[in-house]
Amino acid sequence: MNGARLNPVHHSVRKRGKIKPNNMARAEMSAEQYETLLNVALKIFADCSNVGQSFNDAILAVYISGLEHGARSNMEIEYVQE
Repeated sequence: MNGARLNPVHHSVRKRGKIKPNNMARAEMSAEQYETLLNVALKIFADCSNVGQSFNDAILAVYISGLEHGARSNMEIEYVQE
């Protein structure tokens, strides 16, 4: 293993919303943006599950899709700024 492990978080800390996972950034977004991203992720996960892919493969597909959307978004922002 790579040393990754799950550490339970006490419910009083969990509600604060200030927990930042290692090597991850937070992004502020509107409720509409959140709903859109949630729908995209759920559709990808459902499609993967419906064709018989494993849970790990489905989660990986959602993650990779997020990376692709983020990269495309960054390219569009840079293009607009130039």
